[in-house]
Amino acid sequence: MSKNNKKNVYHKVGNSKGKSDSHAPKKQYIDMYYMNSREISVKEIYECLLNDKPELKECVEYWEEAGVLEIMVGEDGSIDMEMLELSEDELADEFLFSNKIICVYSVHTNTELLQELKALFGIVVEKHGGMLCSDTADFQPILVK
Repeated sequence: MSKNNKKNVYHKVGNSKGKSDSHAPKKQYIDMYYMNSREISVKEIYECLLNDKPELKECVEYWEEAGVLEIMVGEDGSIDMEMLELSEDELADEFLFSNKIICVYSVHTNTELLQELKALFGIVVEKHGGMLCSDTADFQPILVK
């Protein structure tokens, strides 16, 4: 699955003050996929998370037309999702085809937030099904309903 097939381009903006802390360890990032056999909008994901965790209201934003959802975690962490537009060739991929996957979101965060990511996607997977998969050749699912 090519990351160049994103429906809309979404980039995080760096430190607005232009300063960097050379003593802070560099964050390591992880990319994953949320996949589902039905179309699911970012609004549905947003509402699912807020129904279960209303305290997230000030931390979650979504842009429905762009297919983007951002969850702010802590002071400088985030979990970013973006709907991917899949080509016919990608939909014919053996894994996607055999699991009847038609909706895929890329999920990006730093490795320090992996437990939060799993907890939040546990809520989404429980309510809407689908799976959270690693960005590997076989997608080794992490969370599956």
